[in-house]
Amino acid sequence: MTPRLAAWPALLALACPAAAGEAPSLTLEIPVELQLDQEAAPPRTRDLYLTVEPSGSLGLAPGMGIEFGAVLEPLSGPGPGQRRAFADHGLYLETLALSLETGPLVLRAGKINPAFGFAWDLAPGVYGTALAEEYELTERLGASATLALDDATALTAAGFTADRSPLGGSLLTRRDRLRRSDGGAGNAGAFSSWSLSLDGSLAAAPEMRYTAGVRYLPAGRGGGRDEVGAVAGLAAEFQAGAFTLRPLAEVAVLGDAGGERGDVVQPTLALEAASGPWFLVASHAGRHGAADSDATLSQVGAGYRWEDGPVLDLAYARSRDAGDTSHLVGFRLSFDL
Repeated sequence: MTPRLAAWPALLALACPAAAGEAPSLTLEIPVELQLDQEAAPPRTRDLYLTVEPSGSLGLAPGMGIEFGAVLEPLSGPGPGQRRAFADHGLYLETLALSLETGPLVLRAGKINPAFGFAWDLAPGVYGTALAEEYELTERLGASATLALDDATALTAAGFTADRSPLGGSLLTRRDRLRRSDGGAGNAGAFSSWSLSLDGSLAAAPEMRYTAGVRYLPAGRGGGRDEVGAVAGLAAEFQAGAFTLRPLAEVAVLGDAGGERGDVVQPTLALEAASGPWFLVASHAGRHGAADSDATLSQVGAGYRWEDGPVLDLAYARSRDAGDTSHLVGFRLSFDL
């Protein structure tokens, strides 16, 4: 945290008398994933790595706080045939925002992840989120407002731009910071991008969640086109005999995706079937648009959840990207500190 950002709590305590007489409250969560990706056929690339995502909040006063989140992960992928372990890990700040909650309204300002879809977070298995993560909105400078319409429904609006600040740097391994001259959709002026998302569950079926959203990312310098996107998704949980079934379906449509001419459609379909601590997973995701960018990723897997403990995932995936096919065997151990 830079000295200027570290001074925020003291400045806010001076501005908010309620905070000055109270000790700040801190919540912290640290999910950890140890993952191994191994190609089943030549060139048999292998990668063993960690993903650690500490996040939490610092309460300054009733309804006011600072939310933060960081990521430790490899900042580059392995080369063809390379076998590496714990290489090129870098730590960077993903979110840092001042939050204010007043009644049904929550306001956030700073470095935020605007809401757009949920398959990038909820799709099960080792590789279920891989393609959906391409359209996730992360590391944006701006502000958002979330309004609770009822106990199960929230509407979120955000205005933002790409992070070109010093907060876009990293530790341990260098990550090049984005510049205005790099261009690209969403890399424009402050608050020039926006998103709107409706998220909730059905009153008649509270175990069924839904999301629907739209976004606009204007072209940055150097040409390109504005991107306009929409997303809709459903996720449910219900009992079928001895199994708990968790289906998920989501589709994102991106017009002139990434500022390039042409539309892209990205569907994700997934199903988890759990019985006690054991579970089975199947998923299929795609990216369909220009012929040279078409991709699909199909996965089957199984795993075990210890009660209040770690989760073990094993998976086999077939990936096809721009005509190149690869077969992956994956292992992942997830736990919380």
